Amino acid sequence: MSYINKENEENSKRDHFEGLLNEISEQIKIPIKQILDLDLFFSDNQQGQIIGFNQEFISAARIDNLFSCWAAVKAFQECKQDENQHSINLICLFDHEECGSQSSKGAGSNLLNQTLQRIWKTLKQTNVQQDSLEKAFANSFLVSADMAHSIHPNYADCHKQNHQVKLNEGIIIKTNHNQRYSTDSFTSSFVKQIANSGNIPYQEFIVKNGSPCGSTIGPIVSSNTGIKSVDLGTGSWGMHSIRETCGSLDSYYYFQFMKLFLEFNYDFK
Repeated sequence: MSYINKENEENSKRDHFEGLLNEISEQIKIPIKQILDLDLFFSDNQQGQIIGFNQEFISAARIDNLFSCWAAVKAFQECKQDENQHSINLICLFDHEECGSQSSKGAGSNLLNQTLQRIWKTLKQTNVQQDSLEKAFANSFLVSADMAHSIHPNYADCHKQNHQVKLNEGIIIKTNHNQRYSTDSFTSSFVKQIANSGNIPYQEFIVKNGSPCGSTIGPIVSSNTGIKSVDLGTGSWGMHSIRETCGSLDSYYYFQFMKLFLEFNYDFK
């Protein structure tokens, strides 16, 4: 336990703006002398807005990637699995994706593997087979859900002419043959099958030749576990700016796809 004394209080005031410390102290009801350090991030706290002449856009902070988190959690809450379905649905909301995922809470850690192993050890008490976790990985499917860059009318030349993904025109399947995305022909086809079953439109995104390509947690988790994976999302404008924009209709498509995916009965054996 840290020993709190007058020196700690003076150090805290020296290291941090006193007005900020006073505000934090008031909000959390703790004396300044007990505040040793801070993990704080400033962010836009203005509520999101539905905008556009036909209310076709959503403007909000941190759409990347709270939009995907919302769609996944809402689908998880509302999906209905058939009693004959043997798969187990799991949502992983990792931290620190934007700065490399290399943390104890990031996708680059061993958190997912360790958590699943601990669950399996509990299940082994009910006569689960020794290698059943490895078999479960081989029969699993991962959707790496993250936003995509939709074509912007002012920067149309940043996109390949035949891959100009647009807002409000469905989910976006992302492919990169340098493995910056985890999608391959099999996982892409599987996603298209699910989308077609629910009449959900989809688009396909490939970064323009000569342009750098960002990555996601898809390749990280897939390479750490051997689970088949696809990278997909919906479109947005102004990604990583303080206010981002996405399509209102895409919220429906995204949620419906997630729900269909969680309800889909598949077996890769």
